[in-house]
Amino acid sequence: MIMCAFGHARELSILQHRRTVDEIIELVNEDLTKQLLEWLEPAPRSYRETMEAWRTSCPRLSIWEDALAEGLVEVVGSDSGSFVRLTKGGHFWLQSKT
Repeated sequence: MIMCAFGHARELSILQHRRTVDEIIELVNEDLTKQLLEWLEPAPRSYRETMEAWRTSCPRLSIWEDALAEGLVEVVGSDSGSFVRLTKGGHFWLQSKT
């Protein structure tokens, strides 16, 4: 009986720890998303410059990919190349965080 109680307490502790880790990752991702949008806010950046600064192979820090998928940024082509800029949704998101 004591072992079951101990096992249950350990399981609960692991779940609480996992929740805490997920919350920390979410906060870090939100902060990095804010940094990306602030970086793009003054003026569009070249696609190349954006990829050099923000692309990552870490699946838990997919800031660029998430911002693109959520419609916060967009890639726009022109005669001089591709540029990345904030969308209206990106401006709204950024304003809501400041």
